[in-house]
Amino acid sequence: MNNISFSPSRVAGHPFLIIGWREGGETVCRRMTISTRLHKQIREIAETHLASLDSSTEREYEPSAALERDEQYFSVPVSTIPKRATRDGYCEASLLTQLRSVGDMEIANSQELKEKVLLFYAFTFQQDSGSEWLTFIRKVNPTSYFRAGKVWCTVDEGLKKLSKSPTFAFDNIIDLLFDKKVIYASAPVPLKQLFTEVNLSAINVPGYVDEFVLSLPAGIKISEDSANRISKLATAKVSFVSRVHGLSARLAEISQDRELTAESFVNAIDDDETVDRIIQGNEIVLDTDDSVEVFLDAVEGRFFRDGWTSERRRADRYSTRRS
Repeated sequence: MNNISFSPSRVAGHPFLIIGWREGGETVCRRMTISTRLHKQIREIAETHLASLDSSTEREYEPSAALERDEQYFSVPVSTIPKRATRDGYCEASLLTQLRSVGDMEIANSQELKEKVLLFYAFTFQQDSGSEWLTFIRKVNPTSYFRAGKVWCTVDEGLKKLSKSPTFAFDNIIDLLFDKKVIYASAPVPLKQLFTEVNLSAINVPGYVDEFVLSLPAGIKISEDSANRISKLATAKVSFVSRVHGLSARLAEISQDRELTAESFVNAIDDDETVDRIIQGNEIVLDTDDSVEVFLDAVEGRFFRDGWTSERRRADRYSTRRS
């Protein structure tokens, strides 16, 4: 594909090592130099990963989607990653802030490698501009294997204990590539785990809500305030993102079976007091978080009546029943 972002020339320089751990809810990073004897091997890992991305299919990030490693990757613009709340207002995720300034990053010491529970390690290459870095991140603790009290030996001259035990191990797998404006994620789980400070799943929520509004039949209206209420709730609660993501598809599914009208929602909710607040004429009115949840329940078909007693029920978990 020859994407210039994945050119092997971008890793022609000397690599540096970055390690990171959690501290006080934030990610703390440190930089280390790498022996020149390892440079060639690390460049080969980086070049192989760039070639893999170049031959893979780019996908927009979806919070509940899986990826075929070495065949697909998520392209996540850094500008779309939600901010985190701090005492000083909303700031970007601490990992992003530090990866932008590798040159000013504090140098790690051997004691930190022994004492800290590492969240990840990364190999980073300075770019031609001098202020930009291309960083290859692996979401594993590279020291965990060596903390079990094992005795490390060699058999070169019979069994002999090593004078210095190993403390760090890396493999040839890369989970995320951080460029100046984009994160290329080869696996969704490490992406989420490295950005737990923010609700990463909320990246595309406004687009999901726009799709839902556009999918409503001409005879049904929803105010901008109500649509914004859906976005706000999904942005605040990870569990609601996939539900909002599926709204437009669910309406399309319903429309194949029956005409979708305001009366359809009235029948689905099946509660006079609740319906009067949410369905007003031909308009959907969602002015509280509870009303959003009730509406989502109605669209998803969670409300039903007990077949024996006709008591109104709500399904918390359900699946399609086979006949």
